[in-house]
Amino acid sequence: MAFCVFGSAVGAKVPQADAERLIASGTATAFRPFGRPPMREWIELRAKSEELDRLQPFLSLAIDHAR
Repeated sequence: MAFCVFGSAVGAKVPQADAERLIASGTATAFRPFGRPPMREWIELRAKSEELDRLQPFLSLAIDHAR
């Protein structure tokens, strides 16, 4: 699995080092479905419908990681 939709967010599974970097930079937040502890290789992304293009690099990273 590379990514999923959870409510109004997209969860993306990326390499752990990338997840840590993106969370630390504020680009993404930790993915915590149902209030569970953060998942170490997962990030949560949010965007308005007119901003969806900006998610493309993160979704591509998740697809590459899944391969």
